[in-house]
Amino acid sequence: MPRPPLLERLSDPGFTPGRRDVAPLCALLVGEDQANAKRAEAALVRAGAAATVGVIAFAEGAPRPEAYRVARLLGALGGEPARAYLARRLREATGKERRWAATSSRRCHRPTPRVRCSTRSTR
Repeated sequence: MPRPPLLERLSDPGFTPGRRDVAPLCALLVGEDQANAKRAEAALVRAGAAATVGVIAFAEGAPRPEAYRVARLLGALGGEPARAYLARRLREATGKERRWAATSSRRCHRPTPRVRCSTRSTR
């Protein structure tokens, strides 16, 4: 059974992209259509760490005016590859991309929140 087109699947709030969807979603992320860019970013965040390497590979050739969106996304994805890429962009980038790289880098270094468990007895 053929897969529905990406834009059709993107409008489904439960859509979690596979690895072969990462590059087309990144292209939407840096595209001119803001609504599709936001949905593509949300879908890539749902993909989690599996999308990080593909996003970084795409970012190497991303158009510079839109590269800030990639930096913002990598902050949400986190992980060591994202931290390394963002650190490099802090040294090399300028303007909006550099600001998002700094913000996203702080997000990547933030420890995961702990869940408090009550140890009191309910008796």
